[in-house]
Amino acid sequence: MRALQRNGSTFGSNRHRRMIRPFYSVGLLYRRKGTSLANFLGSCCAFRTTSHFLTAVHCIGMLEADDLAVAVPAFSGGEALAVREVVRHPSGDLAVLVTDDRAANAIHPFSNVDLITDWGEEIGALGFPEDSHPDNSVRPTVRLFRGFAQRFFKYDESGWQYGAVELSFGAPAGLSGGPVFPMRDVCSLSGIATANRDATTYLASVAEVQDGNSTYTEKIHHRIQYGIALDLKPWIDWLTEIVPRRPA
Repeated sequence: MRALQRNGSTFGSNRHRRMIRPFYSVGLLYRRKGTSLANFLGSCCAFRTTSHFLTAVHCIGMLEADDLAVAVPAFSGGEALAVREVVRHPSGDLAVLVTDDRAANAIHPFSNVDLITDWGEEIGALGFPEDSHPDNSVRPTVRLFRGFAQRFFKYDESGWQYGAVELSFGAPAGLSGGPVFPMRDVCSLSGIATANRDATTYLASVAEVQDGNSTYTEKIHHRIQYGIALDLKPWIDWLTEIVPRRPA
């Protein structure tokens, strides 16, 4: 496999593969219009095979397979992969995309599900959050987030219900659909980034303000944002029905 150049560093060597292998497992999800890519929808990741990608249902809405394409940065051909089939989970914010297999030599799928079991466990997330640029455009930019699992809870918002992991870092737009994995085993998948939550604001500063003959106290608060990941534990059997296990 040809090594990739990113920011002056070479990825793909055996020495680095354990830490950066997720770069060969993630993709950008696009809405397709004819033969062109119309707009960016979110992130996705290869799971078990080089032609099965997981993402969040809310990223694709009700779009059909013909409306979707997956771009894989590690694919030297540069073309987007056509999506042939979409399988949505009936209640969880989880979908499987089946693509063509032209990028097989460039993709290292997440091979297993390795569950996050403890609060405080160190985890990572990888995807393409949207980033603003000087020309006022918004483009997806690959970023690796690293933190820990803050808590486990039942997510019940926006019509979705599923077991979730709250992350110690935010999940900005575009990261949805991307992989969440344990840092002790970056080749295994634990969850899919699905949402962002505004937590209780905290007091940043207090100041006394003089307004004529009146004095009042001004308090400035900041919001804290935490990412939300769908916990794959309840969906393992469902995934196994759709995505074949890799040979031992």
